[in-house]
Amino acid sequence: MVWDPFENMRRMMRRMFADFEDFDRSFSEEFRGEFRTPLADLWEDEQNYYASVELPGVSKEDIEIRAKDNGLEIKAVRKEKHEEKKRGLYHLERSYAGFYKFISLPSDADIKKAEASYKNGVLEIKIPKLAKSEDKSKRIEIK
Repeated sequence: MVWDPFENMRRMMRRMFADFEDFDRSFSEEFRGEFRTPLADLWEDEQNYYASVELPGVSKEDIEIRAKDNGLEIKAVRKEKHEEKKRGLYHLERSYAGFYKFISLPSDADIKKAEASYKNGVLEIKIPKLAKSEDKSKRIEIK
């Protein structure tokens, strides 16, 4: 048997694409092809988690944020309508573009106290961290 240095890489690539196909099959028909993934920056400090998500051209009323499955689900739909009425001509164009992003959060994120603001096409989200609980364990002496 001849050693092929690329065989391991080929196996990993096949596994990676198989995983991607499984994800693609499980992804809801509602979002496939209609929604794009917006650019997002995520960071944390000692007290909070932060997310900055770019949603250009979307109005604040068209953004929906839901806490679910240990994360945040962000959906936004940009609706545009162009109507032109001229003598003997009526022209109407509509377009819809959407954004979808799921951000996984650690278990110490306090979703109930999350805050969000939207300005100039950028959604800012701040999620406080839960206070570190005291060690409630107790040493039990053996008699």
